[in-house]
Amino acid sequence: MVLYEGERDADAVQKLRISDSFEDRSVREEFEWTATVYNLCHKENRWLLDRCRILKEYTEFNERVRKYKKVMPIKKAVDLAVEECIEEGILAEFLKKHRAEVRMSAITEFNQEVYDRSLRQEGREEGIEKSFKLMALLHRDGRQDLADKIITDIELRKKLFEEYQL
Repeated sequence: MVLYEGERDADAVQKLRISDSFEDRSVREEFEWTATVYNLCHKENRWLLDRCRILKEYTEFNERVRKYKKVMPIKKAVDLAVEECIEEGILAEFLKKHRAEVRMSAITEFNQEVYDRSLRQEGREEGIEKSFKLMALLHRDGRQDLADKIITDIELRKKLFEEYQL
């Protein structure tokens, strides 16, 4: 069981299979692991929070951080959420004892989002660069007809990337 408490919209309950991430689909049957993911932000799963005070308080803390980071730097958002939660008795003992670790963890987690976005952007840029190199190589080799086709034919593009070792 996995508890999801993030920002993206997700179903109330979701089944994840590790084999869905395999590039080689032929090994799908050999390796399988599944997880049931409960989205704590979904109204249908509020019962989980009602049954576990700590989980409910943890979710409240994260909601505050998300709300505040929209209007202030992440460090200030985390500090404000920590202060408010301690004052209101939300994870108070834990936050008092582990304030520095919570601050660092929250900041690192939110920086992960920035990092992930930058990785996707780098991947797009790399893909564009590789595509232009491939098109230039195809023109050099007198294969202009393929240069036009790789724009829409993903399988052909993959095949030619391998052929030209790009």
